[in-house]
Amino acid sequence: MEGNQSDKSCRQDRQPARTMDAITVDYIAAYLLDRCRLSFSGHKRAILRSRLESRIAALALPDIAAYWQFLKSSREEEAMLFDLVTTNETSFFRNPAQFELLRARIIPGFELLPAIEKNSIRVLCAGCSTGEEPYSVAMTLLEALRNPANWRLEIVAGDLSKSCLEIAKSGYYDREKL
Repeated sequence: MEGNQSDKSCRQDRQPARTMDAITVDYIAAYLLDRCRLSFSGHKRAILRSRLESRIAALALPDIAAYWQFLKSSREEEAMLFDLVTTNETSFFRNPAQFELLRARIIPGFELLPAIEKNSIRVLCAGCSTGEEPYSVAMTLLEALRNPANWRLEIVAGDLSKSCLEIAKSGYYDREKL
């Protein structure tokens, strides 16, 4: 009888076996964290799995393990994966309160600096998607500075998605985006 209780308690302590698919998704999540600092922990793991399943189907690969092997051997697929897993939601002046703060408080503060400390503003827009944010920052700076010609303005923008960056570089947007 004690043997049965011991067996029972051992079974209760065991974790459910993880499938190879789950382990492979973990490898891909770790790869994304290492390569581009994107974290897919917690509920985001399900989002990653869903996007991977769509990509695997599009490539007509048999399973996620085959995709992992393909990914490790293809730089082009790495770029496709980055496009696949990034959220490219953006619009001009998407967070109005931030642009109002920039216009009303931050830029006037720059103009109060002694001449030796001013005349240069550099802004980083990381995760710029298709470019609406950096262009919004540029418009805000040009409109809010009293004498923008007296300033050296530099806006650096980047994104993991090469296709999004191409749109940003072009600077052309549909009328409804404006």
